[in-house]
Amino acid sequence: MWRPDMSPNAKRKSEIDNRRFKAWKEKKERIKANKEAEEKAILEQQEAKEPWGKNEKEKEEEEDPDKEKPNFEPSGALLSEFKTKKGVELKYVECPEAKKPTTKWRLYPCKDDKILDPYKIHQHSMYLLGRDRKVVDIPLDHQSCSKQHAVLQYRSVAVTDEEGQPTKVTKPYIIDLNSTNGTFLNGSKIDSERYIELLPRDVLRFGNSTRDFVLLHEGMT
Repeated sequence: MWRPDMSPNAKRKSEIDNRRFKAWKEKKERIKANKEAEEKAILEQQEAKEPWGKNEKEKEEEEDPDKEKPNFEPSGALLSEFKTKKGVELKYVECPEAKKPTTKWRLYPCKDDKILDPYKIHQHSMYLLGRDRKVVDIPLDHQSCSKQHAVLQYRSVAVTDEEGQPTKVTKPYIIDLNSTNGTFLNGSKIDSERYIELLPRDVLRFGNSTRDFVLLHEGMT
């Protein structure tokens, strides 16, 4: 929040944070509205005794059988040969396609409608989240969170550019490390031990904590 005694730089940062927070709140409201609409549609489908989503999915596959499907196969990251850090056995080993990002990503903690100082999450290829402050990069202090709860992993993945040529880009992903109370993306619990791609303005929540973590990057205002 801006104050009269703020310097110009501090004032500008406060204005940027406010705009980011406003965008986050708008997205949160859209997610809530979409969820309510989805629940209403489910009830209508049940009343009509039609299997929800089956016809739409089959139709999509028939129209475009070559369409690339999301890959939610086990990542292979949770291995039996654990690494250790400061004498603590780690649950996660980086994947072969791990790569440090060039985009300056930020993770903004939000609690009770207040934006806290962001974590700069572009200096490494992965960030471990959890309660064990001896080994984690981003602490989650709520008791419902696991000691090693989840990992934010950057991966170099193959895509097709605008000219139809194959190329590679580095994207952020979240993977839940089989935590006790789960990881939530935009209000929905994700599967454990699978990479889930993250997009700008996505909202993460861990365990039963009410603290949100909003993903943004430096170019967003």
